[in-house]
Amino acid sequence: MNKKEITCYETDASRLIGKAEKVVFPKTIKEIKDFIKTADLDIVPRGAGTSLVGGCIPNNSLIIDVSKMNKVLNLDKANHSIYVEAGVTLKELNEKLNSFNFEFPINPLNHGISSLGGMIATNASDNKSMRYGDMSDWIKEIDFINGRGDLIKISKSDVKDVCGMEGINGIIAGAKLKIIPKINRTLSVFQSDKLEEVLSITRRLKLEKEVISLELFSKELSKILNLPEKYHLLVGFDSDRGKIKNGDILKIRDNLFFMLYKNEYYNIENGKFFFDNLEEFINYLEQNRIFYFANLGSGVVYPIFKDDEEEKRQEILEFLKKKNIKTNLFGIGLVKKEFTEGFDMKVIQRVKLRYDPFNKFNKNKLIRVEGGIFETYKIKKKKESPEKKMESLIKNAEEIEKESLEIKQIIKDYEDTFDSELSKDKMKIIEDIAKDIPKKISEEMFKNTEIPKKENNEIKDTNDFNIDNLDNKIEKRGKLSEDEEKLVRGVMGNMFGKGDKDDNRK
Repeated sequence: MNKKEITCYETDASRLIGKAEKVVFPKTIKEIKDFIKTADLDIVPRGAGTSLVGGCIPNNSLIIDVSKMNKVLNLDKANHSIYVEAGVTLKELNEKLNSFNFEFPINPLNHGISSLGGMIATNASDNKSMRYGDMSDWIKEIDFINGRGDLIKISKSDVKDVCGMEGINGIIAGAKLKIIPKINRTLSVFQSDKLEEVLSITRRLKLEKEVISLELFSKELSKILNLPEKYHLLVGFDSDRGKIKNGDILKIRDNLFFMLYKNEYYNIENGKFFFDNLEEFINYLEQNRIFYFANLGSGVVYPIFKDDEEEKRQEILEFLKKKNIKTNLFGIGLVKKEFTEGFDMKVIQRVKLRYDPFNKFNKNKLIRVEGGIFETYKIKKKKESPEKKMESLIKNAEEIEKESLEIKQIIKDYEDTFDSELSKDKMKIIEDIAKDIPKKISEEMFKNTEIPKKENNEIKDTNDFNIDNLDNKIEKRGKLSEDEEKLVRGVMGNMFGKGDKDDNRK
């Protein structure tokens, strides 16, 4: 590639900018192995470049673009599985599966343009995660090439060594994935002027087996999307229970990511909350005039920002960090690595050391390695054959591993925590403690947190919602009033607006 073409590889969807030295396009596993064994640069794996956290930003790096590894192979209808190479995009996969009446159900915000390798690397999820989980739940096996250039078959039991590691310990060449028969999904839309009403109904709908997604658009975001200025709750069904099978609202939902970009909302953050804490955080956002949407089924809120709202964005990030709220739904990359601390850091370092002892992959992503366990290890550039260079690197790595007390402690922590077998008595104690954790966290999450109060918190009912005696208080145990139960039955039965063409609740 010429210098102008290489410039395109110096950024990704995060809009951060790095420096690429060279870009290569392997078509086979053998070519990837050769690149790894001979490279003396930092290696950055790259798929579609859709990372929002700088996961494939180079730093004087060799970029291995796997987009030419785009074969879909070995469809097994009986066992519901298929093999895909890392460069296949989700859209391409589902187009091929559609002709066989199958699908792969995980679909991130960018609506299909992500590569499967990138989705595995970030352990991607989507708005249906309350029922379908994330990428790690759909992987049977991964073909993985580590920092030594060795091809490894990663089984289901070890999938987290690769899935979610964001390419810091090797390159995903391909994977065997689970697939399902295609489902004709439907949608219902519930409108309201009251957040309490939406959350009350959501609490009940979460229990319905056919409900697979519960997405909330704030009033302000609804207006931007050319919808009425109300809260919009999009209820997704794994059946024909929903009233909407096609139309503008589906286009808006499916193209939300692009519509936000069109309106200059380039910066999307996220925080995962217990359901009982959602209302307080959403009120905090509204009081500070921060637009958002939310996946209420999984408790994830997505504040969105324009470039000139960086101060607000940093305030939200500091708030989330202070409360130890999980914020890595889009990955960690360069942007969120300050959120990786403590024991998580040690586990990631241990996995990194096991697969990439020479620190050849995606340096300084996900975790901070400068000043850490890799500080004393420098790859010296010598004029020697690749074989001699590899022998030298292995020897140096082995010496460091023997001498480093910190590495030994990491190994001990890892083994003690994950590899040791617990007695039944100890397991019972752990389970008892675990039962109390959500409650304690829920109580402490917003303790001593000052949230601005509205001067006028009253919202008048509109003609669309002429509901008598609606109890706006959310019951902690999920109990609904008679009127709320009636609303839920309306959503599930699509009875809103029957006999009234102007009823917006349909």
